[in-house]
Order: sequence, then structure tokens, then C-alpha cells
Amino acid sequence: MKKLEEIEYFCKLLFESVGVPIYYYNMYQEEVFKFTANIKPYPLEEKPLHILEILLNERPFSTIASSPFAENYFYLKCGDDAILLGPTIEKTITHEMVNGIMNDFNIPFYKKQELLHYLQSVPIMIKERLQQVGSLIHYFLFSQKLETGNTEAFKSIEKPDVLISKAKQEMSFHYSYLYEKKLLQFIKDGNLKGLEQSIAFQPQNGRFGTLSKKSMIRSEKNLIIAAITLATRAALEGGVPSEEAYTISDLYIQKLEEINDMNDIIQLRNNAILDFTERVAKYKIHSYSKPILLCQRYIQKHLYEDISIGKLAELVKLNASYVSQLFKKEAGITLKDYIIRSRVEEAQKLLALTDYTITEIYSLLNFYDQSYFSKVFKKYSGLTPKQYREEHLISELD
Repeated sequence: MKKLEEIEYFCKLLFESVGVPIYYYNMYQEEVFKFTANIKPYPLEEKPLHILEILLNERPFSTIASSPFAENYFYLKCGDDAILLGPTIEKTITHEMVNGIMNDFNIPFYKKQELLHYLQSVPIMIKERLQQVGSLIHYFLFSQKLETGNTEAFKSIEKPDVLISKAKQEMSFHYSYLYEKKLLQFIKDGNLKGLEQSIAFQPQNGRFGTLSKKSMIRSEKNLIIAAITLATRAALEGGVPSEEAYTISDLYIQKLEEINDMNDIIQLRNNAILDFTERVAKYKIHSYSKPILLCQRYIQKHLYEDISIGKLAELVKLNASYVSQLFKKEAGITLKDYIIRSRVEEAQKLLALTDYTITEIYSLLNFYDQSYFSKVFKKYSGLTPKQYREEHLISELD
């Protein structure tokens, strides 16, 4: 462990180099020294001491902490003492975003200018870079690398004024046109490694998109719906069948409307983008022959019609027996089972999204017999149609 004078000198150099506010506290939570930028006074709570108290109660070794106002902090234990880096913020905060924050957390209107001035005075730095700065201090203190897995992500606290959350704001489709194009290309190519690297090293210039001036949460949801729509198109271009892509898109958007925690909203966005990319990669690995692709696409487009193996054989101009054998060989499932499974997946969508009766659904999808429909539905979904609807039905939102 270094001497206090050495630590102070190193922190001073680091602050002058990267501009991150640095606080050093002793075991009694007394401020020993600090290096701060020209940050305006925080209008809602005395900071960063209250944040430090929360982190000390949890007693992590190192922590990345985020507030619902998009502030990020890095906390590091130094024996009985502690170093706190931050606040930093990932993007420029606009008037519209502040309005949304105030509505979401019931902040008095007279605090608006103070809150805006404070947030706009916070240094801009993405979370990954803040963690790198914290890792540099750790290496200086202990002559050891700080592995990413050793840094805990701090969980949410209910009280908004002292909320520290794991708000992962790694990506947005509204940062810049070039960045957006790059991400969409990664999805289209099924390039998981490239996508993850782009998320980790997102551009720092630009602003958060704002699609709702009344609520920050509503605005974030609207942005994510737009992102999912773009990702869906990229996945389609990458080879994911249209029914699969649109179904996945619908399910993510429905789930999005059910949640109101910012951490969960951000996580859902990241899961959706990665899911689409993984599906593209899967279809690129499982490269089907042209006849099998034609059969799959025809089946997905004609689920509400009678589909026979003879009709599919006629479509691809091959013998029916040969088509069946080729399909089983390439897809790992018989043509009959593929048709049934696809209709069950469509039935799941209708059960969750519409008010059609179960009788209407199995009739529309050419099952004809309710007993048989219930049997195959349970085989592929693990639930009866009634149970599935009870668990997945999405009510119409206001």
C-alpha cells in the first residue's frame, strides 16, 4: 500500500489528465482530499458522501454505481479508507431529459434549473472508461490488475435521491448515423464479437435520443422500440425467417411495456439486440439448401392454409419422398413436425396478443380438432393453450 502523500499526488495527476472527480475518505468517512471539476452543487442531496455511506454499508471491494439521473461512480477500498471517482455522465443532458427525470421521480419544478445546471456540469465519460481509470488507481495502489469480474455492479436503492443502480447504458441507436449503421451491420452479419466490442467502446459525442418530453422512462422505452424495429430489419436481412424475427420483436416490445425499472429496461434492450445477432449467426451456421429454404419460407407464409408435402414438392420441383428426406437431414426435424411446430408458435402469438377464442385459433391454423391441438400445443410449449394464455396475455395499454 502506498503512502498517503503518494496517493494524493497520483490522484492529482490523474485528475488533471482525465478530468474525473476524485475523493479520498478515511475510515471515519471524513474527506482527506479531493480533486473536482467545476461541478455545480447537487440540488437534491449532499453528495458524494451519502453515496459513500451506502457503498460502505455494502462493503464491496470495488463497485461501479449508477443513479437514475445517469451519473456513474467508481468506488475502491484502500484498506480502511476508500476512493470514490465521479460523478461522470455518458452523454449530454438536455432540457427534455431533465423534464422526464422530474416527472419520473416527482422532483419539484423549482429545482429544474439547479438540476439541469448540475447534470450539464458533470464530466462526460462512458462507464467502461471510468472503470479503466479506477483500475489504473488499483494497479498503482496494489501493483495488481483489477479483473473485470472483481468489480461488482451495485444494485438499486428505492430512494431516488440516493439511488445507485446497475444502469447499463452501453448503447443507443441514436448516438450517430455511422454508429447506428455499424451496429446494424454487426446484427445483419451475426457478428457477436463485433457487436460486443462496439457496445463497450461506444462514441462519446452526441446526445441521448428523446422521444417523450414528459417521462424519461417513456422516452427510453420509445427509443428501445425504435432500436428493436431496426434490429428486426437487420435480422431479416441476415437470414432470420420473417415470422421468427417479427415474433421475437413483438415479444420483446410486449415485455418492455410490462416493466418500469430503468435497469430492467436497459437490460431488455441489450438482450434483444444480442438475441437477434445470435439468431442470425445460427442461421448462417445452419446453411440450408435452396429447396429447404423455399419450403421453410412457404410454410411460414401459409400457416393459415392447408399445407401438404405434395404441394411443397411441387414448389421446389422435386420428388415428395426426396424432399422429406432432405428436410429431415438438413433441419433435423420432419416436415410434418416442422409445420406443426410452426403453427403452435403462431398459436402462442395469437393467444398472447389477441382475444380470439381457443376454438377460433385452432380452426384458423387448420388443426380442426381441439383435443389434438391441445396435445401438440402442450408438447411444444409445456403448457395447455389455456395455461399459456393466462401466463402470457398482454393487456392493451392506455
